[in-house]
Amino acid sequence: MLKTAKEKAEYFRAYAEANKARLQKYRRTYWANRRATGYRQTPRDAEVVAEYQRKYSSKNASTISEKCRAWRLANPVKRRAQDRKKEITKMQRCPVWADLKKIEQIYAEAHALSQMVDEPYEVDHIIPLQGKLVSGLHVHTNLQVLHKKENMKKFNHFEAA
Repeated sequence: MLKTAKEKAEYFRAYAEANKARLQKYRRTYWANRRATGYRQTPRDAEVVAEYQRKYSSKNASTISEKCRAWRLANPVKRRAQDRKKEITKMQRCPVWADLKKIEQIYAEAHALSQMVDEPYEVDHIIPLQGKLVSGLHVHTNLQVLHKKENMKKFNHFEAA
């Protein structure tokens, strides 16, 4: 019996190498049958998926927030761990030369704007701290004030200009 992930990976690699022709034949047959039944193997259209997600989140925003709130209440330890990880990440991404007064001013601006228009505004990192392709720093030049909904849409994505 295979015990470790490394052993499993080695086993499957050896199996694939020993049965290369058999697996290729199986894949060809599998996809030929799928196409014969009307299945088309095409990449998903990113715009269609994004539109579905927008509709889903706007229709079910209250349900989603209720579920999130219920999860937070049921899992306080996990929530604290997530919050602490975020704090540590931010600390590690804040260089010694960062202008902390300017950073504080941006957070104060977001708070004041929220109070003034009675809608939630947040401070967003233009280049996310934990992005998939890039990761930025916690410095005043990488911060912007965004409406909470816009910030939630952006999440940790970065679009190069």
